[in-house]
Amino acid sequence: ALSLALGGVVAALGGCVLASTVFDSDAAWPLAVIAMMVMVGGIGAGLAGAFSLIWFFGGEYAARRLERLSDEDW
Repeated sequence: ALSLALGGVVAALGGCVLASTVFDSDAAWPLAVIAMMVMVGGIGAGLAGAFSLIWFFGGEYAARRLERLSDEDW
């Protein structure tokens, strides 16, 4: 999940840079489409990795917190 999140961020930034250079020049439109696909795919991969990390570690944190709170009540 961490590699997916980091790879997605790198791909999104790379796609953003590629898209900006392609649109500044008089390149063919298929290159612009590929650049946008890389950017959107990178954003999706980064979000998927981040959400899976939050889901896994957030659930573990909540379970530990609930266990500690229930121990303190008794």
